[in-house]
Amino acid sequence: MDHTYCERWNFPDVAPVIPLSEADARQRDAEGELYTAVIGEPANPEVLVEVVRPDYVGVYFPDKLGRQWQKFAFRRVDDALFLESITRWQYGDESARMLGEAELIEQVKYREDGTVHRQVRDKKAREKRDTDYHSVSLDINWEPVPEFGDWASVARFDRDKPAS
Repeated sequence: MDHTYCERWNFPDVAPVIPLSEADARQRDAEGELYTAVIGEPANPEVLVEVVRPDYVGVYFPDKLGRQWQKFAFRRVDDALFLESITRWQYGDESARMLGEAELIEQVKYREDGTVHRQVRDKKAREKRDTDYHSVSLDINWEPVPEFGDWASVARFDRDKPAS
């Protein structure tokens, strides 16, 4: 899978903000500075991996229009990454470009103790629903800390089973 790099990704413009060479991205990685790995064609990326070593990895899955559709947020716990939240945005029509224009936002937050909090904000229905779950097995929420450029495990959309 092809990788390109940038400082950040601009979702409304579907474009990189300050493209980086691989060497520049590696240097940022080593220094703990923010950078983004763009996986797939830069004009239409499949996945965006935002990295701030050693503590955070954000994985974005754009929709067909390049908008933020789903995000996995990982934080470092000891020598591993823990998937602490999944956020999904649903837009009413193709003219909506910004996160604030999403009609439905669903966020699931995970805690290491097996507590899960799910919140759904439906702007169209003008309602917010919160649900808590307890004693949930979160074995699939753990990932090895990836080496630079090895994003396959954290960038997989199917999280139903542990990475092999």
